[in-house]
Amino acid sequence: MYVQEENDSHMQELLAQNEPSVTRMMKGHEENEASIEHVRHVLERRGVDAVWEHRPDMEKLGSFDLVISLGGDGTLLEAARAISDSTPLLGIHSSRISSVGYLCAGEAEDFEEIFDRFVKEELPTYRLTRIEARCNGELILPYALNDILYAHDVPAATTRYDIGMLYDGQDVLASYEEQRSSGVWVSTATGSTAAIHSAGGKIMPLQSRRLQYLVRELYAPPGIVPFHFDGGFVAGGQKLEIVSKMRKSTMFIDGPWNRFDVLYNDKLVFQPSSQHLMLYGDIERTRRQRHHRALDR
Repeated sequence: MYVQEENDSHMQELLAQNEPSVTRMMKGHEENEASIEHVRHVLERRGVDAVWEHRPDMEKLGSFDLVISLGGDGTLLEAARAISDSTPLLGIHSSRISSVGYLCAGEAEDFEEIFDRFVKEELPTYRLTRIEARCNGELILPYALNDILYAHDVPAATTRYDIGMLYDGQDVLASYEEQRSSGVWVSTATGSTAAIHSAGGKIMPLQSRRLQYLVRELYAPPGIVPFHFDGGFVAGGQKLEIVSKMRKSTMFIDGPWNRFDVLYNDKLVFQPSSQHLMLYGDIERTRRQRHHRALDR
């Protein structure tokens, strides 16, 4: 990405000097390239009609029997954002050195076995909830599989907004709170082991249809009564509403690259989407292993 695509002269110089800080990066790149060739070889040998898409060039993915994401969790999330129908997704982890693959079905070296299990319909399948977000009533795409962060454009600045919960049949908030914080996380069950958990949120059952929200570093002046909307869950029939009180703020959808600009008094509404994602792999087992490793630490 840095050298071949962006032609970053500083990174090229570090590589030419064999700087130790980039040695791991180079090994990860080589491991990733080997994984791509291995998967390509397996698919060709099996006579699979495959269309290859490079991540930066990826557009809408649909009308396929299967989409295979070959990379880490970031690549899988990017592929998921490009799927807006019932096309299933299978994640294959390409490099232990350079990425994590908690949402992946397994490592590239095991791809042939994983693919056999897919063909025989032996792989577990998960119907995962995604986040539907609207701004002033307009649907914002893509859907988020992991999470959305709403915050000020500048990370060091205070995020100012009104927040409240809409219930069935409501179009206008009956009550809301004025808040100042570092931003608000909105997460699916899939993303509940990621950033929102690190910020103090709860790990949710993977099949849960609810969303979870959590306010980051909420400012509470002396004498202010306890806040009612500093964190919680959004179930079916409920919607979380945030009204921006900043000239420039942003929604970050599944990471830093997919962003949506928000203006003063824009109304953001979040709810569980009816458009789910079908994901293959024993994700529950991977989650348990990750959670146990965290407890061991």
